[in-house]
This record gives sequence, C-alpha cells and structure tokens, in this order.
Amino acid sequence: RQWEVYYQNRKVITELVNRLRRGFIKPHSDNLVELVWGGSYLEQLKGLKPTGRRIGESWECSAHPLHPSLIKVKEGLEIPLPHLINLMPEDVLGSAIAQEFKGELPILVKLIDARENLSVQVHPSDEKAKELGEIQPGKNEAWLILRAEPDAVLYLGFKGGVNREEFEKDLYLSRVNIAEKYLNAIPVKADEVFFNPAGTIHAIGKGLVLAEIQQTSGITYRVWDWNRHPQRPLHIEKALKALNFEPSTAADFRRHPRRIGAQEEELISTLYFSVNRLNLDPGMELVQRSGGSFQVLTCLDGKVRLEGEESVEYLGRGESLLVPASLEKYKIVPLEKSRLLKSFLITPQQINPVIFQTYDVRAIADVDLPDRVVYYLGKGSGTYLRRINEASSGQLWVVVGGGVRLSTERMRRALIKGLLSSGVNVYDIGISSTPELYFAIPYLGANGGINITASHNEAEYNGLKQVIKDKDGFITSITAEQMLELKATILKGDFLQGEGRLIRVEEGEIARYHNELVKANLRLGREIWIYLREKWQDKGLKALLDLLASLEFPEEMSLLEWEKIRARLGLPPEFEPPELAIKHPFKGMKVVIDFGNGSTWRTKQVYQDLGAEVVALNEEPDGSFPAHIPDPIKARYRRQLEEKVLEVAREEEEKSRRLSGYVKKEVVGFGHDEDGDRVIYVRSDGRVVEGDRTLAIQAKQLIEEHRRKGRPGRPRFLGEVKFSRIAEEFITQQGGEYIMSPTGFAFIKQGTKKLYQAIKQGLPEVELFGRRLNLSQNREPIALAAELSGHQMSGHEENWIFDDATLAATKVLGTIARALRRGQNFIDLDEEIPRYPVSPEINIRLPTNVLSEKQEVVDEVVKVFRKRGYPIDTIDGGLIKWLDEQGEWLGQALVRKSNTQPMLICRIEGRDEQAKARIEQEFFQVLGQVSTAAIPKLDLASDDYVRRVLQGVDQGELEHGD
Repeated sequence: RQWEVYYQNRKVITELVNRLRRGFIKPHSDNLVELVWGGSYLEQLKGLKPTGRRIGESWECSAHPLHPSLIKVKEGLEIPLPHLINLMPEDVLGSAIAQEFKGELPILVKLIDARENLSVQVHPSDEKAKELGEIQPGKNEAWLILRAEPDAVLYLGFKGGVNREEFEKDLYLSRVNIAEKYLNAIPVKADEVFFNPAGTIHAIGKGLVLAEIQQTSGITYRVWDWNRHPQRPLHIEKALKALNFEPSTAADFRRHPRRIGAQEEELISTLYFSVNRLNLDPGMELVQRSGGSFQVLTCLDGKVRLEGEESVEYLGRGESLLVPASLEKYKIVPLEKSRLLKSFLITPQQINPVIFQTYDVRAIADVDLPDRVVYYLGKGSGTYLRRINEASSGQLWVVVGGGVRLSTERMRRALIKGLLSSGVNVYDIGISSTPELYFAIPYLGANGGINITASHNEAEYNGLKQVIKDKDGFITSITAEQMLELKATILKGDFLQGEGRLIRVEEGEIARYHNELVKANLRLGREIWIYLREKWQDKGLKALLDLLASLEFPEEMSLLEWEKIRARLGLPPEFEPPELAIKHPFKGMKVVIDFGNGSTWRTKQVYQDLGAEVVALNEEPDGSFPAHIPDPIKARYRRQLEEKVLEVAREEEEKSRRLSGYVKKEVVGFGHDEDGDRVIYVRSDGRVVEGDRTLAIQAKQLIEEHRRKGRPGRPRFLGEVKFSRIAEEFITQQGGEYIMSPTGFAFIKQGTKKLYQAIKQGLPEVELFGRRLNLSQNREPIALAAELSGHQMSGHEENWIFDDATLAATKVLGTIARALRRGQNFIDLDEEIPRYPVSPEINIRLPTNVLSEKQEVVDEVVKVFRKRGYPIDTIDGGLIKWLDEQGEWLGQALVRKSNTQPMLICRIEGRDEQAKARIEQEFFQVLGQVSTAAIPKLDLASDDYVRRVLQGVDQGELEHGD
C-alpha cells in the first residue's frame, strides 16, 4: 500500500530527491520514544510542550525500521528516511559507505534521558550477533554526557575478581543487586565521553542525560532489570554468550577529546563511527566538507544556519539533520553561541596520505591511524594481495602480529576486520616481534604478513610493516612501487569484497619456534642449516624444528657424538662437526641486553640456552617505553646500555683480581628497537660497534671458512650507502665482494632476491643498484647484508632475507665465541678493522613527513655541490665525495631523506680528522643556506652532533658563506 502511494506521487518524490542531493535532509517531526525509565527533559531540550509522558529516547535521523525518522514530501505525505536513502544510497551515504553497508545508514544517534536506571544489559559484536542468528548487526556505542546529577554513575564493565559461575547463579536471585556487586560504578559529569564496546555489560544510571551514537542496531540482551515491575523480558542465555568477562576499569572506557581545529574537537573515532563537536560563536563562519561521507548534525545548544550551494536550512537546540555525502561543501553560520555534534564515518578519501611512507605505513596512532583508517589499510592490503595472486575469496592467508605499543591491540582488531572483509584469511599470532612475524609466514605456510609496529619511533607512533610471498616463493618487504599501488587502491576505496576465516595461533607459539630456529642456525652453522631447510621443505618447518629441539648437544663435541647427531638429521658424511655444535657455545660470555621494553623479551631464553649469562635491561614489555625511546642507534637512548656494560665489565675485572682461578667473562652489550629487527653492539670498554663494522667482522670469518673448504667464487656481502668506506675496503681486501645499496631493508631484500634469481637462472651478469656484476666467475649469492641502523639479513636460502636482530646477535656472538677459543675478544676483532674518522648518523628534524617535500631538500643540496663540480653518487640521496689535489679520496658526506620519519639523514667521513673537519664545515654551510617552499630553513641544531660541531664554527660563515 505504501509503495502504491509512492508510485502515485513519483513526480513530487523525484523532485524531492533531486533537491535533497544538493541540500539538507531534515526530519519533519520529532521521533520520541516513551520508556519506563524515561523523564521529561528531552521535551524541554527540544522546546516542546510537556505531555507528562516518560520520554526515554529521541531517535535522531533514524533509518532503523523500529523508529524511522520521517521526511516531508508534501502536505499529508511523509517518507521514512530508510526509504529515501534507498532511492539515492550513494548520494546520501557516499559511494564507499553505500557499497560496504549495502545502502543502509550505518549509525544511529539518540538523545537519552534516564530518570531511572536502565537495565543491566549487553550488546553483541557483529560476529557474535551473526553466530547467535541475529539479522541485525552488533552494537558498539559511545556516550557524550550532557547532564549529570551529583551522584549519577555509569555502570560499565566487570570489576576485577568476578566469578562467572557465581555471577550466573546470582542472576536468578532477586536479593542480589547485580549492578552494585559486579559492575564498575563510574561517577560521571557533563562533557565526559565514554566508549561502550560490544560485549561490555553496562547500565546507564539514573540522573543522566546523554547523546548516544551507535551502530544502527536494535539488539539488546537484558541481563537484569532492578527487580522492576511489571517485569520485562530478560535474555540471559544469549547475554552470557555475548558477554566479555575480562575485568576492566573506568580508564578502559573513558575517552579524551582531541582538538583538531579552532572550533572543532574529535570526541571519539572508532571503526563504527566518528563524532566531533563544533563550538561556535556568533559572527563567525565555519566551512565543512563531507569527505565522501554523510554527516548527522545534532544541535546541543544555540541555533545555526546551514548554507549549501543551492539550499539553506536552520538547526535549533535538540534538532538533528542529515547532510548527504553529495553535498561536498557547506557553511555553518551560528546565530548565537552554539554547540553541534557531527557524527559520520571516515572514508578512504579522508585518509591523510602522509601515513604512506616509502615501504611501510607510519604515523602518530591516535591522530592519523584511528580504527576506521586501519580497517581500510587491512581491506586494501587484502585486496592488493588477492589481485597480484589472482586469488578468489578465502584462498589466501595472511599472518597478523604486533608489538607492545599502547595502540597496537585496537589497531589489530581493525586490521584483521579489514583483511577478513576483503576475502583474505588471517592467522592472528598475538604479540610478536617483526622477525617472529616474518618467521610465521613459512612456518604457517601463509602468503604474506603484517606486523603492527613503528619500530624505533616514539611511543605515540604506530604503523604497519607488510611482507608478501611472491609466486617464486620469495618473502620480501613491500617495495616502494608496491606501496604506491597499495596507496592508490586504498585512497580510491577500490576494494574487493569477501569473507575470510580467522585462526588465532596460541600466544607464544611462534616465539618458541623462532627461538629454536635461531639456536639451530647458530650451533649447526650456515651450510648445514641451508641443507636442512631444503631437505625438509616438504615436511614443513615445524617438523624440522621439533626434531632439532629434541637433539642433545654435548658440552664438548666428539666424532662419536657428531655421528649420532648427523645420523638423526640425515646429513651426508662430508658435513664435519661445526665448531659451535655444543650445548653451551656461549659459555664464558656475559651479555647485557637492552630490550627497550619492546617485543623481544622472550628471546632472552636463546642466549641462556646457549650458555651465556644474561644481564637484562628494560625487559618488561611496556608500550609507553618508560626507560627511553627504543632507538639504540641514537647515543642518548643507548647511554643506559653503555653504562651498564662498563659496570658489568668492571665487576668482571674485579672478580678476576679478587678470586683465585676465576676466569673473567667476555662482556658484550647490545640493544634492540621495539620490534626486534635492529641491533646495535657495545664492547666491554663501552665503545659502540655499528652495522658496517659488525658486517666486516662476520665477513672475515665467513670468507676464511669459504676459503678453507675450497669453495669456488667469493662470498658476497651487501652494505648500504651510509656505511663507512672502510667496510668495502676491508671486505674486498679479505677476498670477499662488496655491493653498495640504497638505505632501506626493502631495497636490500629486493637486491638480494634479484641476484639470487639471476644466479639460479644461469645468467652471465646482472645489474644491481647501477653496477654490473659478473656471474660467470663468481656465482655466490649474498651471504650477509646489513644497514648502519642495525638491520642484518642472511641470504634467501638461509633465512628468507629476513632482518632478524636475534639471529644477527647470535651470529656476532658466535664469531666472538670462536675468537675467544683463539685467545681474542670482541675488542680485538673490532680493532683488526681500520677506521676512518666518521660522524654518527645525523638526524636533522624536518617540519614535514611528506616524501616529496623531504626529497626537495636533498635535491637542493645535491644541486649546490654538483655546481661546485664534486663527484656525487645518487644511488640514495647524494653521496658527495671530496678529492685531494692528486684526485685521491679525501672524504665524503651523505645527505638523504628518511623513508619513515620527518628527518634528513646525513653522515660525514674523512681520510683523517683534518679532512673530516673541513668537509663538515663546507657541508653544514650549504645545509644552513638551503631553502625550499615547504622548509624555508633547516634546524641543524636539532641533531646533538651537529649542534656540538656548530659551537666551534662561526655562525656567520654558515649563513653567509659562498
């Protein structure tokens, strides 16, 4: 009958639809709901005459079929809002939202007046609602407190120590006050904001008036109703299945508004809705943009005029209207002091593109990575993976892990939901370091992985590191080109739809097996481990590691013991017992490890199992990083480690003097970043040994082993552009081949992969980073690759080119352990390598993290030095070289943009101190003059090292030199 009326009035309805595409959708009448616990304030708020009814709720711009808002077509004809949306879903909702929610308005705004306590209740999550056979989605909701009587409370979440069995029994006992006994009673006041996630037991207490923003769902499972008469139905059976029994506190639910403009503040941003508050004074105007999403505006105080391109509407206290997505821009003009709520959904086009760095996503989590954005990142990643694999829904698997940052768990939920919605299956491995995430991909047989981490950034940051297994079986970090494709997919909202499966892997399982891999690699050595990986490929990594974990290594290896081990592993007789294939190869070593309160604390067992005594710093995982930012490359964050190493070394010296027969232990320190893919070493005298020198130290041992076994060719090693020149000179002199790459583990992994493939294909040569490599005489792949920042990667055939700080640390300690048997220590190994005077890595802070704006600065610096006739290698930024009068190398200065942080990265090196000082003066002089549109002047003093150098240089020379 209703659709017949619509048909008869189709012309006027069509006119209305066309008008509303360019205007505002305002309900014709108030949508008040009488409830047993309601009061009279909502009528007062809306300026209505009191009726004496108990009005509990007002459903604002409601598209829910239970209480839909009505839009006036003409006198005597109104159309329910859901019907209107059905006529133009993309115009009202926005194309991305209309597609995702199948043309339905996904949020509902209510005003609630609780004269009495609401029932103790719970709303299910989307997944639980589906499991329980509900047609509607689940319900997450947020509350803005508008008014609160002095003793008003929200009952929200279970207290600690709740016994589930006792709780279930008490539900049937009328004498037990369920709310007081089991729920947190949270005192509240006006303007406070709370998030009530699905699965949370709750009750709105009496004496509260609030605005509720929720998913469009009417599912409520009533648990207990204050022994109210007449009795209302309870839904205990379903409620018990939907409830989250984890203990909670007020802090788990309270949200703190964040100012995002002079007149606007973000109250809350979730996967399901975002709510901002506008605070407006008369005489001003505020321009708003839809950003591809509908907006529900609710006037809490005052009165405003809304101006679109072709329409004007007024909004007074207690009123709401719907701004369609098709109205891309409109103006708010306050007619008196006013406060508005703006409820909407973030769309892909609202994502800040600056979060996409060269080969990962990284940003301040609570600013640019709210849940909805992370959901789109997951959806885009799943879509991209399916497309490059030409895979159907449910065919591919992705591993999701994450570190210990405070924002990681909320991001994990949103990321997984996005991946699943794109038709990709997910293994959730819980807390993981990045190397553990990498390892989980071959361990679980997955097609890719994403780790939630911001590595060495400050605590407020977070991000995503993504790796993909390609059709050739290589598992590599996403490249710069792939990141651009992924970015385009996400910002366009060009998503595939599907339904994936979720499997939660037992917490800690991946870490345990990863530890076994590291120990096996150390004891058996590179060649045997490569052989076993290949031999056990069909049986699986887990089966191999189970076997290796069952082996009993002796305190000292004998031929008889080795034969037993060799037989169990099925090794050919040509494999001789490795030097470190004993129970405690690190015996006699004391390692000081700064875990940085990050995700690597479980690797402590590796060093202990291998016989080292461990002195742990900042072992407890804590995403606030109370000791220091987890960035061991920076001296200020390494100071605690250096001081502890010196202290422990002094203790060892004292023991050796005081105790007869005591053998002094070799003291080595190292520190990790938050996600455990970087490691920096400290000698017993407190001196730092960075990635270029540890690569050279290990290279010497590998080259000697290669030569001793009579292998053809020369081992290859890969180092980055920031390395000291001495790394290349030393490795070449020892008989190895050195290759220089751009900075960035993604570039290094791609280069290692390209070389490996060329060798396997039998090619006579290959071009790598602008250099042609002859493969006819040397068919060795990359044995080790490293970065100055502490990333170290073993080759593909050994460890999938993963940058694994724990494996790297055990390899360095293994090299030291071999040296100790020859009477050398870590200092001796390091001092065998000459050194040029070199600066630490210089990090100059920039006011922007936009890649193109950072690159502009680099280009300007390169242009200046090119005009001066200096040789410049532009493999990554500019490596500017100084030559003496004979044309011999005098020194060099590197300038490049950071791919992940708002920084300019520099490093200066000279043939001697005099040359280094000369280069520093000229280089910093140029930097002091560089200016771009985005960055008028560089803050050179933002780096500690540069600031100290500048104190000895005339500032006028820097600013006015030629």
